[in-house]
Amino acid sequence: MNFENKTAIITGGTGGMGKVVVRKFFELGANVAVPVRAASSANVLPGSVTNSRRFLAMPADLTSEADVE
Repeated sequence: MNFENKTAIITGGTGGMGKVVVRKFFELGANVAVPVRAASSANVLPGSVTNSRRFLAMPADLTSEADVE
């Protein structure tokens, strides 16, 4: 599959399975956005992902309706 020019929003992307999903979408060419409660949470992901222009860690609490909007 080719995900170039597509964006994947991956909730739970800093958890155990989420990290695998983030890496796979990234390997397949997708832009990857991960909502995180604290920007520092993205540090658990590999530098090859987090240092890329194709990655965005979005501070958001998905249990907060205002943050989701």
